[in-house]
Amino acid sequence: MQVSVETTQGLGRRVTITIAADSIETAVKSELVNVAKKVRIDGFRKGKVPMNIVAQRYGASVRQDVLGDLMSRNFVDAIIKEKINPAGAPNYVPGEYKVGEDFTYSVEFEVYPEVELTGLESIEVEKPVVEVTDADVDVMLDTLRKQQATWKEKDGAADAEDRVTLDFIGTVDGEEFEGGKATDFVLAMGQGRMIPGFEDGVKRSQSRRRVHH
Repeated sequence: MQVSVETTQGLGRRVTITIAADSIETAVKSELVNVAKKVRIDGFRKGKVPMNIVAQRYGASVRQDVLGDLMSRNFVDAIIKEKINPAGAPNYVPGEYKVGEDFTYSVEFEVYPEVELTGLESIEVEKPVVEVTDADVDVMLDTLRKQQATWKEKDGAADAEDRVTLDFIGTVDGEEFEGGKATDFVLAMGQGRMIPGFEDGVKRSQSRRRVHH
């Protein structure tokens, strides 16, 4: 593989790659062998089709697939070798290809700008110190306990830390409003997530609700 790199404009780059003919033929023959193991052709058992027939029937498509694969692989090898970091998707520009000859193509793309940071040695950085108290641990343990809790249905009024499944309809001046209606709504009591007085109403109401503790 031969590789050359040129700068087109600004951050633009063009990598030109030449793949040797023998590398192409080796890859094509290898892929035709794989195809021969899988194809079914009338008059032959699977895996027993002569290579000349496989090449005649599938050679063109196999060669096209192999070229595409070699273009991708060789481009990756080239940018690794040249230590280039492309930004965005590359644009492949294939050259003219003739069987038995070397194949040359180019790939156009942009690279990330190089940023040189200077004077870092004079910058002082304060590293924050986080102290974890016993209270912090207790809060986290309580949160984990609630997350892992198993809920069981109970009779009676809903209390703080219960979970209630209910239907409700919100109204303003006796009229329903958009977004103020819900079915099978799950409410965690005691967290104050609803409007003031909502949880008190839930505690008093006995219709269409299930209380879990």
